[in-house]
Amino acid sequence: MSEENQRVSSSNPLISSDKGNSRSTTYRIAFVVVRMGVGGKERVILHLTHYMKKRGFKPIVVCLTNKGEFGKRLEAQGVQVEAIRSNRRWDLAAVWRLAKLFRRFKPDLINVHDRSSLPYVFLANQMSAKCPIVFSCHGLLFQEKNRSRYLEQLAMRNVRAVSAVSEQVASEYSRFLRWNKKIEIIPNGVPPISRHPKLRSILRAKMGLSEDVLVLLAVGNINPEKGYEDLLEAVSLVREEDICRPFVVLVAGSKSNDTYWQALCEHMKRLNLTDKVSFLGCRNDTEALYSAADIFILPSRKEGLPMVLLEAMSSGLPIIATNVGGVSEAIRDGESGLLIPPASPQVMAKAMIKLANDKSMRDSLSQAARARFEERYDISRMVNQYDRLFRDIIGSG
Repeated sequence: MSEENQRVSSSNPLISSDKGNSRSTTYRIAFVVVRMGVGGKERVILHLTHYMKKRGFKPIVVCLTNKGEFGKRLEAQGVQVEAIRSNRRWDLAAVWRLAKLFRRFKPDLINVHDRSSLPYVFLANQMSAKCPIVFSCHGLLFQEKNRSRYLEQLAMRNVRAVSAVSEQVASEYSRFLRWNKKIEIIPNGVPPISRHPKLRSILRAKMGLSEDVLVLLAVGNINPEKGYEDLLEAVSLVREEDICRPFVVLVAGSKSNDTYWQALCEHMKRLNLTDKVSFLGCRNDTEALYSAADIFILPSRKEGLPMVLLEAMSSGLPIIATNVGGVSEAIRDGESGLLIPPASPQVMAKAMIKLANDKSMRDSLSQAARARFEERYDISRMVNQYDRLFRDIIGSG
């Protein structure tokens, strides 16, 4: 995410102020996550703390392990970030340190953003603040036989409210954690990204890409659930077909899983795709990447509601995305993007060829995606929903 897109837009009254929600009391919110690495739920926290601070909340971000890249970015923006430095499972000393931090910060509400943190927060909260807990559900990575599941289910008994980024995520978490109460659906939101011809020209020139090259962009950390092996297979199939323009695929994302990354590299060499696919690593020039691209592709096998998909929608890129998690709630197939089954390289290749050869379809999908984003996924909508949820729960005592 570019720094420009993380700044508050003072021209947007939903972001810069909210008179209907103004209070003389400053509410103290503790956002808890394992670490603030570069990922979707971490980006939600990044946005929430930034904008909630503008609305009079006092946020603190608590990381069970270390601060991570986004933690450092938050500190640079004036948000307090604390690391508990837990380095092993069932770290009771970490629970004690967390309770001590809660006693010092005195939160009015704790907002937990991953299951791993739940047992720690449950115990520490009982030892200290005893304030309401809101659990926010994001991705769909579950280990059904993990012993931690039972501790997480126990911790849920002390949770006041639950939010989820999509209906499917809500359904899966209800089942997994045996939560039978209402779940508030709060779709992710992002600041809109604008595509600029100048940024497009500069980045393409740096990469040696002329204007006639069709650029497909994928954004996401290099992890198994992202389905990049399916993307490589699809590219191999497209290369054998007759499309109207030369093409390349750019992939931006942190190479955090060494085993998976090595397997991808070997697979790419076997398919002889080194001239067609470039893995760029973690990038801070997201706006330039979206500007340089012609098509956005999401090959994931599992997702909640990916922030990068919403960014692509906001930028007006035509989209090909796998129908996983909350993706179908964001993309209407054939109208605001093309939905394909996960782990289906042949179908992915056909969609890539279809869009590559049909500019009118690209233009139509682009306009509809942007309109859909403005209707449902602008950052102001997400912030307003969390704002109301937090205030309602704090106000209910």
